[in-house]
Amino acid sequence: MFATACIEAERVLATFPAMAAVGSRKAFELAVKWVYAADNTITMPYKDNLQSFIHEPSFRFAMENQTWGKLPYIIKLGNLAVHTDKAISRTCFTEKTVCVY
Repeated sequence: MFATACIEAERVLATFPAMAAVGSRKAFELAVKWVYAADNTITMPYKDNLQSFIHEPSFRFAMENQTWGKLPYIIKLGNLAVHTDKAISRTCFTEKTVCVY
């Protein structure tokens, strides 16, 4: 379901980092929706959007805090690539403070 989106995002990273950011966010959203479909212990949130999905307590507490802490960055970087003229470089994928803070 989301593997193709992951591969597409990775393919363009070297040449079009902004498109990789958009693709990564898309792959992330598809992966989160897959988790909700596959795991009946996670409660559907009150709203059908990515922010609600990742902040739903049963989803958030199903993973380590260190891992969960990286999730909002994927959303933010993808949104920056789509909605602003901010330059997105490969370093944005490894040094997050360079790009969004």
